[in-house]
Amino acid sequence: MLADSFFREDVITLAAVDEGKLVGYGFVAVALDDADLANIAVEAKYRRRGVAQGLLDRLEAQAAAAGAKRMLLEVRVSNAAAMSLYLKRGYAGLYARPRYYADGEDALVMAKDLESVAAQGG
Repeated sequence: MLADSFFREDVITLAAVDEGKLVGYGFVAVALDDADLANIAVEAKYRRRGVAQGLLDRLEAQAAAAGAKRMLLEVRVSNAAAMSLYLKRGYAGLYARPRYYADGEDALVMAKDLESVAAQGG
């Protein structure tokens, strides 16, 4: 599924590379006014270095350029690091999705208005 997403027209994909090595990636599906952040992943030793933030910023800018007015995402309620990043980047919690993940963990649905991102030109 992940590999297929890189070739879909409605999906924006980005890779973070360090010295020719893939260290992170992100992708977002855009449908009309909404963009759904499907995933951002960063190799453990590259975390807390701004890689995820850089991917997120670029994904938001490209989604806004594609016409999306809002970015939505789900994050595990136990993933404090990701929630902190999203809150710092202007996301707000909307509601919880009980037992969203296969292991039964809840997800928090978060959203951000992308109109200000589009106005800034990315």
